[in-house]
Amino acid sequence: MGCSATAFEPIPAYQSLVRFGLSLNPGFQRRAKLYSNVVYPQAGIYNVSVPQEADVGMKGRGEETVEEGSEADGPQEPQEQAAQSPPPSRRVRRGMAGMQGSRGILKQDAGQRYTTIAAHAISIDEVALHDEKLCGIKVDVEGYEAQALQSAAKLLARKLELNKFHNGSVHASDQMCATEKTLMHLEALGYRFREVPSFALDRPLNISGAGYKKQLAQEQRHLSRAAKQAMTWRSIVRPGASSWEADSEYFQRLPQFPSVDVRSGVAKRGQPAERAIVLAYRAFHSFSTNLVGVFDGRLRKPGAAEAPWPTMGCAGGIPGD
Repeated sequence: MGCSATAFEPIPAYQSLVRFGLSLNPGFQRRAKLYSNVVYPQAGIYNVSVPQEADVGMKGRGEETVEEGSEADGPQEPQEQAAQSPPPSRRVRRGMAGMQGSRGILKQDAGQRYTTIAAHAISIDEVALHDEKLCGIKVDVEGYEAQALQSAAKLLARKLELNKFHNGSVHASDQMCATEKTLMHLEALGYRFREVPSFALDRPLNISGAGYKKQLAQEQRHLSRAAKQAMTWRSIVRPGASSWEADSEYFQRLPQFPSVDVRSGVAKRGQPAERAIVLAYRAFHSFSTNLVGVFDGRLRKPGAAEAPWPTMGCAGGIPGD
């Protein structure tokens, strides 16, 4: 596709995996930048809980633990992508790391043992605001998606795509409010969303035969009601090697978020349109999904681009709640 990529990975062991993958793709390696920072709207040093080395198969790869409150290096410049030794040959589940943000650690694997590292925060705007060719952002940060997107507030006022914005229930009321407000603000800016089941993106699919239908039936248990209604076994195909917006046929087949039914019910009850976001988001109880957002300037509300980013909490209430 000829694109460049900027990635943020604060965990040294996982950086090694990224660098090793890049070393196998020298043509793309020249167009990739890797920052060893966490992404957050407020500057500072943040602890990150990392699955212990014994559990992630990366022992002896030079991780460092920085105690909370100690002096660490500031925002890191993109690192040279030196060739790396191959990771362990056995298949290893790396585990889920979690950042200690303003709401604590929001998501972790139960029963996993963790150690702690620390990293400086950097904002997406700080790195990429002046990149006129930037076309999309992918976010999956285990519960702090709202804050990561807030760090790109100026960029998101432009025409961008939110590719695979990982979204799920977080059982912390202030963080739920932060996510709902973020989705409302993005909708006001002109972004429209579709829901994408993880299996439709992350695994090769055989779209014929009983095996595929069985896989779909298993995965549907983890979808929202709207997604279940919209997904048939013939409707899941991978998008082409272009943007979501350009592959409009695929995008249009994905279930809307919020769904047509939810929006219709809100309208019939005479409730504010924002109520649909609240109802759709709170339908996630114990699982996650992926949202893809595409900008449509015709949908932007007057003054939305100049409006400040909403507060990240329940203070002031939720519109339509």
